[in-house]
Amino acid sequence: MREKASYDRDTRISRALRDVLPKYDIKEVIETRGSVSDLVKFRVKSKVPEKALSDYEVVVSREWKVPPSCNCPDGARRASVAGYCKHTIAVLLTNSELSCQMIELYLRDN
Repeated sequence: MREKASYDRDTRISRALRDVLPKYDIKEVIETRGSVSDLVKFRVKSKVPEKALSDYEVVVSREWKVPPSCNCPDGARRASVAGYCKHTIAVLLTNSELSCQMIELYLRDN
């Protein structure tokens, strides 16, 4: 079972590198509210106009209070079984402040 979990994780990381990083723009959504929130939102937007339905929102807790989440179908399913979708992985890989949360992927597989 552990080997399958590692394979699934590595596949998601590969897909984030291959499918998301070159094909999507990742931008932090700046909240205009006055307070600083622990939660950081990112818009993961397809660079291909015909794929506008493939635009997603990833939410990450700076303090690791809650696991990262994505509103894509895979992200919704993973929220209940552990692990991150490729959009969440791409966000974590591109943000130096949050990249340490990739460790959680490896800890959950044990």
